[in-house]
Amino acid sequence: MWPIKVEKLVQGYALELVCARIMPKNHGVCWVEARMSRLAAVVCFVFIATSTCAQISPQSMTLSGVSDCIKEAIGTSSVEDNGTTLIFSCSAAKAKALYNFLGRRIRAEVVQDRNGKFENRQFGNSACYHRVEDQSGKTVDEFRCDLIMVIGDALTEAPK
Repeated sequence: MWPIKVEKLVQGYALELVCARIMPKNHGVCWVEARMSRLAAVVCFVFIATSTCAQISPQSMTLSGVSDCIKEAIGTSSVEDNGTTLIFSCSAAKAKALYNFLGRRIRAEVVQDRNGKFENRQFGNSACYHRVEDQSGKTVDEFRCDLIMVIGDALTEAPK
């Protein structure tokens, strides 16, 4: 068996060793190398096994997107009170994430109006909008979601 030349970078210093295939355990660094490759294989296996078990369901991702949108709307004072209805509006990254989560189940409806061209995804009373063209026909990439929560009269009336 011919010796194998191995070049390793260990703590910033290059080490050159010659490891004989017949007695790798007698040479400390070659033995450590073999142990480290086994450890790397085990770590890869563990990551692959846990990633398949820990997948997040599309429903929980969508609910997380709704929650993030509501938090952003409250944090930026983008909550509109229309008497019996609250409208939570989010935009940019939070709206884009929710729009894309909804895309797994809801098809976009293309709408052209005086404000431009939109791809809308409506769910219940709420909707997310992707503006693709402005009023002049220029391409844009803007997102917005309006989450509507009907609260009824009981919360809007003054206490008796």
